[in-house]
Parts: sequence; structure tokens; C-alpha cells
Amino acid sequence: MNLLKKIFLNNLPLKLFALVLAFLLWFQTSGQKEVQTTVAIPIEFTNMPRDLEITNEYPKSVNVLITKEGAVRLDENALSLVVDLRNAQPGIAVLPLTEDNIKNLPSGISTGDFEQRRLRLQFERTRRKLVQVNPGILGQPAEGFRTGEIQVYPGEVLISGPQSKIERITSAGTETIDISGKNQTFTQTVHLDLDDISIRIEETESVDVVVYIEEERDEIKFRVPVRPAAEEDRIALINYRTVEITISKPSSHEERIDPDLFRAYVSVGNDQPEGGVVEIVPDIPIPDEYMEIVRLEAVRPEKVRVTIRNSSL
Repeated sequence: MNLLKKIFLNNLPLKLFALVLAFLLWFQTSGQKEVQTTVAIPIEFTNMPRDLEITNEYPKSVNVLITKEGAVRLDENALSLVVDLRNAQPGIAVLPLTEDNIKNLPSGISTGDFEQRRLRLQFERTRRKLVQVNPGILGQPAEGFRTGEIQVYPGEVLISGPQSKIERITSAGTETIDISGKNQTFTQTVHLDLDDISIRIEETESVDVVVYIEEERDEIKFRVPVRPAAEEDRIALINYRTVEITISKPSSHEERIDPDLFRAYVSVGNDQPEGGVVEIVPDIPIPDEYMEIVRLEAVRPEKVRVTIRNSSL
């Protein structure tokens, strides 16, 4: 026991110095050991021209072999593969990828193999246009009711995207509006829906849709006489004595509609030349008795021919 103690304690300062020296030498050697790892570096575009779109699929990141000394710290999340697009033009471009493209690469770290050394991009001109909004309607109203007019505010929206895709789009849809069982008019705010995610909506992401729900209506057809308007004294001849009109009324309204209360009136106005023949859309006012009940649906023919009086005769 004394012998062992004598061996360990003999020249103790020298032995401690040697131990510390060995540790420092090991630490320095281990710190210089090279470590290789593969890092997925996201692609970042700069100086993209405002009037161009990338229209093809491309990788959002590239795997790169990284070599670093063991003591060097690397924040992989800070790395990005920057691609400068300031010289981009419509068509196809093939862009080289090198270590120079890597942003935030610390000193003491080098790169090896890239998963791919070239980036292929296809560019198109950006186009904008106004398209009509067509709301998506699902279901049927309550029994005895029907869907009337559907109004959208705003009725048109501005969209933008690659020219080839914008040219094919004629309208923008909306998320579905369910009218099942509805028995009265309502307004609903809905988001716009475009199938292609590369198409952007410029001004608004939602619209207000007014769905008019009304009672089912019965249609009635009958003929009414055509007459000059009360103030009209320029009409010499009307080629139709009567026109057929189609009116509608709520199905629950059981009282008879009197056809004798309806008239069609024509007026040529002062801007028409004397002695000429013109086609006029007749005016068919709804009688006061039926103003809240009857709706004019159609007139046949839509226009009547009128001969204008010649004042010299």
C-alpha cells in the first residue's frame, strides 16, 4: 500500500502537468475531426420580375453534403439556397446551383455533392382580368317555395396568374351555400373558390350572396290589346292589334286575374323620323290591383312594328 502511494505521489506536480497536457492535446485533436452530414437547404428566389410567374413544378429544397470541423457550430435552419431571377424571361431557364448560392454558410464549413446541380424553371407572363362570380348553390327550398333571383356583391372579382391559365377561366366559384328547407330570402357571406391554387384573387377573398326564396308561382297567358300611349299622336299604324303576355302569381293566390285590366302601350318618341317604320318594345304596366301580386314574365312578340305619321299628309 505504501509502495503504491509512493508511486502515485512521487513527482505529483509533473504528473498533473502531463495529464493536463494530454487532455488539451486530445481536446484539440478531437475538435479538428471532420464531420459530414446531408442537409436539406430550402430554395429562395430573389429579384423575381413582377410580370412573370413560375409555372412548372420544382424542388423546394436541395440536399447538400456538408463537411465541417467538429468544433464548428452549424445552424441548419439559417441556411438557404438563393437563386437570383433578375434576368428571367418568358420560357425555360436552367440555372446552376453551387456553393456560392448558399446563404449564411459559416467559415470552416464546406460543401460536397449537391443532390442536383441545375434548377429548371419555366416562366410565363402574369395576366389579370375581371371574372364573374358564380355562387355554388346546394339543395332545394322548403315545399311550396322556389329559388328566385340570386345576387352577388361584388358580382365580379379581379384575378391574376399565368397567362395560359387565366385565359381559360371565365368565372370564379364560391364555397357551397345550402338552401335546403329555406322559406325566406337570406344573405350569406362566402369565400371565393378557385380550383387552381396558382390563380390569385387580387382584391377580396369573400362575397355577399343574396338568395331570394319565394313562394312557387303559377303562370297565366292571355292576349292584350296594343294601343298608342296616351300622349302619342305620331303613330299612324300598329301592325299588331294584340300581343300575348305571360304573367305569374303566387300559387296561394286563388282570386281570378282579370285580363281586361291589362293593356300594351307603344310610343315612338320625338327622335324618330316622320313617315318611317320602327320596331317598338311595348310597355305593359301592372294594374294597381295586382302590383304586389302579379309579375310580367314574357311578351310575344317582344317588339311590334309601328308606322310613324307623316305630318305633311
